[in-house]
Amino acid sequence: MHVTTRIFARTPPVLARISAWLTPQRLRIYPLALLVATLASYGLTLSKSQRGLEPGGQLVGRDFLAFFVAGEMVSCGDAAGLYDPTQQRAAQCRLIDQLCATSRDTRPSARWNQVCLYLNPPHYALATSLLAPLGYWGALAAWSALSLLCLAATLAIWRRWLPADAWQTAVMLVVCSPPFFQALAGGQNTFISLLILTGFCHLLLKRRDWLAGLVLSLLLYKFQLVAVPVLYLLLTKRWRGLAGTTTGVLITLGITLYALGPDALRDYAAFSRRLPDLMNLPGFDVQKQHSWHGFWTLLLGYRGSSGLSIARSLTVVSSLATLILAAGSWRGRDDAGGRVPCQLSIMIFASMLISPHLFHYDMLLASTSAVLWFSSAATRWNSRRMAVMVIFFVLFAWLAVSPCIAAGAHLQLTPWLLLACIAIGKLPSPGADAICAK
Repeated sequence: MHVTTRIFARTPPVLARISAWLTPQRLRIYPLALLVATLASYGLTLSKSQRGLEPGGQLVGRDFLAFFVAGEMVSCGDAAGLYDPTQQRAAQCRLIDQLCATSRDTRPSARWNQVCLYLNPPHYALATSLLAPLGYWGALAAWSALSLLCLAATLAIWRRWLPADAWQTAVMLVVCSPPFFQALAGGQNTFISLLILTGFCHLLLKRRDWLAGLVLSLLLYKFQLVAVPVLYLLLTKRWRGLAGTTTGVLITLGITLYALGPDALRDYAAFSRRLPDLMNLPGFDVQKQHSWHGFWTLLLGYRGSSGLSIARSLTVVSSLATLILAAGSWRGRDDAGGRVPCQLSIMIFASMLISPHLFHYDMLLASTSAVLWFSSAATRWNSRRMAVMVIFFVLFAWLAVSPCIAAGAHLQLTPWLLLACIAIGKLPSPGADAICAK
């Protein structure tokens, strides 16, 4: 008998005791308590805001500001300054003055200016330029509505993967999680990314590979999250999926070249080479980064340039090890036994681990991995189902406290938790693949 099978054979008694304590009623206590606490905290912050500025000097919807200003620059024909940090800062400060009528000495701090750097490709600025005519507040309202629509579509897909009781628990955990509020309050694009990844996985499960690849190409505004799915398509020989992704990439390049010209792509390539240095500035809050980059930079970066060099090398080594570990579960295309949902879950976890830019709000993407993982065990193997539920809650609880622990202990443990999820996801499962047949 395989060693991992023997290990799991000894766990059901423990999981049975946990299951007896972790009743459906108790499962809702922690999320609801966190929901109330987060709403109260955010409400207090908004109540102290003056003229659109939060007490810390940040604009309400602060992360969306970078997207809006980039779109406004494109709509005004100023795409040449899109990747000039000095011009970005000047444009953002001008907008702040217009919106909030602040005096010079009450402008946001240097930390604010660094956090709001626009980092995405030029075609993303072209897309956000469609919101420029609405003005900042109108664009933020439209963006928030779009985010909630994307979340609703994601939850609708999950409903097809999970039984009703498990789906309700998953919705509760996601809506009450800290990344949910950070993504929504900050105006981030996490909900769009969540829908794209979920739709990509759903189409693969439905064996509509070409369309799945085309949907994946929509995530090019965060290209670091596209690399591992493309590797997955390659190793599992899903050639139609690769063809769909290639088609989407060519369409995106064509639109960018037609609308903005080749200079925009050259400027972005030059800017990308500077990103490692820009992301090590104090304003990026490395303790909130949950990937290998965040782990090693937080652990060694304070030692100066030599520590950063070592951290970058260890990040590369850790990322390669993660890919090797994940790729071991991607051999073949056996759709039986819940393998495909587990493979897709591991794929998303690996994408997050090797990402050079993964903040707290991005951890919302782990929810799709958890749902896929749970759905693969939701039919017959009750011990594994309970194990997945426990890890789901551990990950959820950890996200509530990890920034404080990371800032105080100078240690980010999230990558090790994600790595454990990948390792456990590779364990053999005798359960049937229920969702592939739906």
